[in-house]
Amino acid sequence: MKTNNINRIAIYLILCLIGISSYSCKNAQRAINSGDYDYVIDRSVHKLRKNKNKSKTIVQLEEAYNKANQRSEYKIQQLKKEGNPDNYVRIYETYLEIADRQIAVRPLLPLYIKKEDRFADIETKDIRPEATAFKNKSAEYLYTKAQVLLDKGGKYDARHAYTLLKKLDSFYPRFRDTRKLLSQANSMGSNYVLFEMKNKTGVPMPPNFESELSKLGVRELDQLWAEFHTQKQPNIRYDYKIVMNVIDVALSPEVVTENIITREKEIVDGWQYVLDKRGNVMKDSLGNDIKVDIVRTVRCDISEFTQNKEANIKASIDFVDLNSNKILGVYPVSAGSGFNHQYGQPRGDLRALNKHDQRLCDTRPLPFPSDRDLLIQAGYELKPAVERLIARNDDLVLR
Repeated sequence: MKTNNINRIAIYLILCLIGISSYSCKNAQRAINSGDYDYVIDRSVHKLRKNKNKSKTIVQLEEAYNKANQRSEYKIQQLKKEGNPDNYVRIYETYLEIADRQIAVRPLLPLYIKKEDRFADIETKDIRPEATAFKNKSAEYLYTKAQVLLDKGGKYDARHAYTLLKKLDSFYPRFRDTRKLLSQANSMGSNYVLFEMKNKTGVPMPPNFESELSKLGVRELDQLWAEFHTQKQPNIRYDYKIVMNVIDVALSPEVVTENIITREKEIVDGWQYVLDKRGNVMKDSLGNDIKVDIVRTVRCDISEFTQNKEANIKASIDFVDLNSNKILGVYPVSAGSGFNHQYGQPRGDLRALNKHDQRLCDTRPLPFPSDRDLLIQAGYELKPAVERLIARNDDLVLR
């Protein structure tokens, strides 16, 4: 009975493997029929690297490889007929597709189809001369077109030139002075944004406060087409301005509050003999004196003092288009800093205190920070809030 079960399981597994193999073959054939030749090529090459004796896989590779190259060669032929320089890059990329296929299959050749007693009709040829010729033509065309666009001097022309030069640099690094032109295109296509801070509170700020607040991490805000400055640079025409208007600064008074906490605890405070009715010390079964703990309730009051002082800054962030002198958006932002310190003074039996109470009572009062220090700390908290706000609305300066 056990042998029969094992046989049934073995037959089931074999049927499953046959089914999976059949499904895989049908799946590959469907891909060929739908024109997804490169998928079949990649899949077949992966299988044949492990076992070159799979006839079905070789036949599928043969069909997919030849059909893919026929399609690529036809595409190249049609693009050449059009005679349009815009097609140079597409022709070169199509040659690269053929080259990639040849690189994939070359280590496997020759492939023998045992069931048909023949070698697979998979040929490779040297396409380097044609590919190199169109690589050079593509590079020349993209380079010249980018130069023409840069000579026009417009921002969007420069951005288009940048895209062409990035394409050129992707397949032909260090072609002439492409890197130099890329930098030029980026500079010409970028919007320059100046960040300024204005104190509209009517109250003088602490020394260096405004300069510290203006030191935003603008380099982290820079993008491909936007460059931020916190100081006006000569010979740069700014497109946008971001103005942080400090509209309110609030400083709370120095406040000390007191809270009384009462702690009670039962503690063992020595021991005493157990006496009988006659006042004699009682004995246990072994003749020893019986003793019991003396338990007492102790109490301690803690004066918990809290020192508190706060500073808050409110501002608005204005996005201004300098070309039209229009305000594109106004957004509120605020931040604050605070000094909070606790200490305690005990009155009573210290044995009633827990560990937290003991640490509190061991702490001493601290001097309050000055208004200047607290304001500067609030300024430090405000800077990242401003940076996040600008980053969330950077589409206003990327037009």
